[in-house]
Amino acid sequence: ELIAIKDNLAFCGLKIASNEGEYCAEEQADYFYNNFNSLVSEGVKTYLNYRKDELKKVYAQDACLMISFEELYQRVVRWEEFLNKFPNTRYKNEAKDYYTLYLKTLLTGMDNSEIFDSDNHILLPKIKQLYQRIITNKGESPSRRIISDYYALLSRHSFKANDSIAIFLEKND
Repeated sequence: ELIAIKDNLAFCGLKIASNEGEYCAEEQADYFYNNFNSLVSEGVKTYLNYRKDELKKVYAQDACLMISFEELYQRVVRWEEFLNKFPNTRYKNEAKDYYTLYLKTLLTGMDNSEIFDSDNHILLPKIKQLYQRIITNKGESPSRRIISDYYALLSRHSFKANDSIAIFLEKND
């Protein structure tokens, strides 16, 4: 029976996965792209391709970042460019959700992948350096502006975690 269930799920592009002892169905990374890319618009095809790549390299698990913060920023840029190139795609809301999730994670970290030192609550040097590289990149983009504004806010507080971060995040959606 279990084999039949697994086979039926696989036929639909799903697989059984386990996370912290709980079982669930997850989408197979290649399934939708491989089966539908020639049948959909360029925007949907690009969306499926991006999701395929991201599902192959999961971004987080158990509140821990599984990719580098640099890779996380590359995902922010990728979804931002996608939204600019395909503003009317069927998947614009999902793309916006990924963009927002990755950008927020870049600005706040995760429970097990913090961006502030847990002892003194100062921004970690590697994150500070990443923000500086982003800010000095040529070109203008919403994410670059948000990161620049966030960096300026942190700078005013000697790069220490503070209550104004939550206000900043809410203001910038």
